[in-house]
Amino acid sequence: HPGLQIALRHAPAAEVAALVAAGDADVGVAGLYGDPPAGLVAEALADEQIHAMLPEDDSRAGRPVELAALAERPFILAERGSGLREAVLAACQRAGFSPIPLFEISDPLTVRHLVQAGLGVGVAPAAWFESPGPPVAASPLAGEDLRHRVGAITSAAGPPPAAELLLAALRDAFERPV
Repeated sequence: HPGLQIALRHAPAAEVAALVAAGDADVGVAGLYGDPPAGLVAEALADEQIHAMLPEDDSRAGRPVELAALAERPFILAERGSGLREAVLAACQRAGFSPIPLFEISDPLTVRHLVQAGLGVGVAPAAWFESPGPPVAASPLAGEDLRHRVGAITSAAGPPPAAELLLAALRDAFERPV
C-alpha cells in the first residue's frame, strides 16, 4: 500500500490510549491492564506469563518465589502509565507491600543489565527473558498468575480502512512464532 504512511511513537500505555482517544492516532499498541478508557476498545494480541527477573547467582534464581519475599529489595519497574507497571503494582499490593522503584525503565535490555548487575529485581513478561542480553534468571511467581497482555487500541467507533490493514498485519505478526 504505497500511498499509506505509518508514524511510530513510543509512549506509555496511558499516553497511547490518549492519542487514540483524541483522534491523533488510529491504532495504538500497548501493554493492557484493566479496561480501556471510555470510547476505546482493546484487542489482545499477546498474553504471556510474568516472572521475577533475578541475577543468575541469586539464591531464588529459577525457583518459584513469593512476590512478598522480594518486598525489601529495590525494584526495576516499567515507566509510569504502562500496563506492565500497573499489573506489577497491583500484584505487589495484593502481596501486602508497595515496591520501591529504584529504576523506572521499560526497555528489556536495560532491565536485564540492571538486574544482572544486582541493582534491583525486575518483574517482566516471558519475552523479556528470550530477547538478547546478559544472562538473568526467570523465577515463577508462586501463588500469583500474573499476566502481561499486549493489545491494539482503537476507537469504539471503529478504525478507518487504512488502520484495518495495520490491524490485520499486527494480528498476523503476533500469531507467527518467533
